[in-house]
Amino acid sequence: MMNLHPLPCYEYLVFNGTYDELVGNVSLGVYDGAVGDVTITAERVTTTDFTMPYTQSGVSMLVLAEDEPDTIRWTFVKPLTRKLWLATVVFFFYTGFVVWMIELPRNQEYQGSSLRQCSTALYFVFSTLTFSHGHTIKSPLSKIVVVIWCFVVLILVQSYTASLSSILTAKRLRPWMTDFDQLRHSGDFVGYQDDSFVRSFLMNHNISESRLRNYTTKEEYADALWKGSNNGGVSAIVDEIPYLTSFLSDRRYGNDFRMLGCIYKTPGFGFVSYST
Repeated sequence: MMNLHPLPCYEYLVFNGTYDELVGNVSLGVYDGAVGDVTITAERVTTTDFTMPYTQSGVSMLVLAEDEPDTIRWTFVKPLTRKLWLATVVFFFYTGFVVWMIELPRNQEYQGSSLRQCSTALYFVFSTLTFSHGHTIKSPLSKIVVVIWCFVVLILVQSYTASLSSILTAKRLRPWMTDFDQLRHSGDFVGYQDDSFVRSFLMNHNISESRLRNYTTKEEYADALWKGSNNGGVSAIVDEIPYLTSFLSDRRYGNDFRMLGCIYKTPGFGFVSYST
């Protein structure tokens, strides 16, 4: 305002009511305009004018994230897909068979009883997984096969190790509530920001007023979600995305909660002016 020429005559007044009351006072001419995080809704634009949105917005859900059940016993097979495990096993036996076929006529280590031949070939291929094979191979064709196999093993080992390390070190979290429909039909308590239009939004989506609980601060949000619906809290907080993003940016809460996708799109925040 100070950069406008000529300098307009204006006065800032603090308003402590709800957003709907603020917009209503502008429409009645009590105020000439309103500056703040006022959400542009269909009901409000019928009585007042809004500027172009200065930020995008929408409605989303904030839920508690829980640790996944302990599945450490099968963690070692998760880095590779089922098809890749199958292909590795098939290629493992195929490489051993090819090396045995090539080395059998000229290498005494691969001769003898059927059991000895089979165990020697499989042990040789298995030892290449750790690059500690001690048996010698004489045929150039066998060496080509082993080089190809070792190259494949190198890629598999590196990929497997990296994926397994990521699985073991990353904190595996899952949301307690997965979508808005589940929340509506659950019968659990739902939280929202005090004085927000989200209250009417929830009631319009068949969530009864008796299930709604209003909160004001970040601490109240976190405490309600930690308690849960069965212990005096709520199962989810429904609020506008900018507020939830601000909540999750707080280091105290970012690791324990998750924001689900946008469940309702709004035009955003805008400034209100008197409609003539």
